[in-house]
Amino acid sequence: MNNKVVGIIFFSLSLVFSSVQAAGRITSLNFKGPDSPDTPSIIQIKIEGGYNVAGCSPTFAAIRSTGDRAFLINFAMFAYKTQEPISIEINQNDKYYLDRCTISGIANVN
Repeated sequence: MNNKVVGIIFFSLSLVFSSVQAAGRITSLNFKGPDSPDTPSIIQIKIEGGYNVAGCSPTFAAIRSTGDRAFLINFAMFAYKTQEPISIEINQNDKYYLDRCTISGIANVN
């Protein structure tokens, strides 16, 4: 295997294992449209207990509202409605506003 391929594999694995989880029930969902001046096209989520991620807001995280993330948005709305606890994966490298990081994954806790 050449060094370039090995480097790409290690870089990809480091991204996967550097994701940070937060867990709890969603306490609020805020939807912002494309014309929102500060945070356009996001669904901001608060969970009980907040987020404990270095460099990210302890209160807010959001899903970017794009077609390829529609399934995450649907899952968040379902989890909010049913009040099922979830696990959230935070992307520390993608901030949508000041220290507010984006969500790259959601899963059932159970």
